[in-house]
Amino acid sequence: MASLEDLDLSKNSINYVSLQKNHTVLTGLKRLSLKENKIRAVMKDSFPADNSIEFLDLSYNIIEIVEDDAFLTCTGLRELNLEGNSLTLVFALPPSLEIAILKINTFHHWPKFPRGIKYIDLSYNKLSDLYDEDQVRFDNLEKKLPKLFILDVSYNLITDIPKTINTQYFPNLEELHLDGNPIEDIYFKNIIALKNLYISDLSKLRVVEDKAFSNV
Repeated sequence: MASLEDLDLSKNSINYVSLQKNHTVLTGLKRLSLKENKIRAVMKDSFPADNSIEFLDLSYNIIEIVEDDAFLTCTGLRELNLEGNSLTLVFALPPSLEIAILKINTFHHWPKFPRGIKYIDLSYNKLSDLYDEDQVRFDNLEKKLPKLFILDVSYNLITDIPKTINTQYFPNLEELHLDGNPIEDIYFKNIIALKNLYISDLSKLRVVEDKAFSNV
């Protein structure tokens, strides 16, 4: 099985993941789907060191806990899908990650994404901003994301256009989704060169001022 590259274990009743015991026979595994199982946690010993996994789908489980370093052994991971779980606390992401699908969870804080990230979907969470504006140092945005081109934070708890939506942090952002947030006033405080902007279904928005899109 060392030649196995694609493994689909979706729609079973798996409740625990530990590939450590099978690391010698799954060394070539690149795509692993464990979606729609009954997994509750992802631990440090879930994946063997320096595995070959590039695509990992853990969507629609019942995951509440991801140990901080659980995914760091996936040194070649490019796409991670954790959609439809019960995650609240952020965790470390491998530097190789390009696509992060974290929608339909209960995240309150913006994760620390690697610099090479290209696509982030954090829709349907509990974010009120992209960082803590009361902090003097923006630790969770200490590094800009120069390759990010799509950001989806629709259906969160964002009440204002975040100050960090600008070319300093997201110099190549092309597409932004802010739909379904409790935004009362649209105004981009800093310059951001977008090609596609989605801000529909804003139940608290009453007026769009002339200056609303002056920096877009």
